[in-house]
Amino acid sequence: MAGPWRNGFPTYAWHRSGDSVVEFRLVGGSSGEYTGYPLHPSEWPPGVDEIPPVLPAGTGPRPAAVTADGS
Repeated sequence: MAGPWRNGFPTYAWHRSGDSVVEFRLVGGSSGEYTGYPLHPSEWPPGVDEIPPVLPAGTGPRPAAVTADGS
């Protein structure tokens, strides 16, 4: 996330999934609405390539089963 902040919302936010990075820009300052678009690797902000990527759903380890009593 990056500023400047408006009404408690960052102006920019990024999401990395695999080898893709999407940049989100604040468009609705008071409501926190964002619009997003994919970035070419040459456009990635500094440091985003160091963040571990989020794996697509269903490709990572499965969570351990939890019983009704929480164990």
